[in-house]
Amino acid sequence: MPRTIRVGGRDPASGALTVAAASPWWPPADDTEYEE
Repeated sequence: MPRTIRVGGRDPASGALTVAAASPWWPPADDTEYEE
């Protein structure tokens, strides 16, 4: 998944989304925020 890492490096916002999606431990509160 080198492409995902590249995008995260360019855009911090996208990087945060990628990290959150890759982390199964993240709280459901964040999930609701992204769903919207």
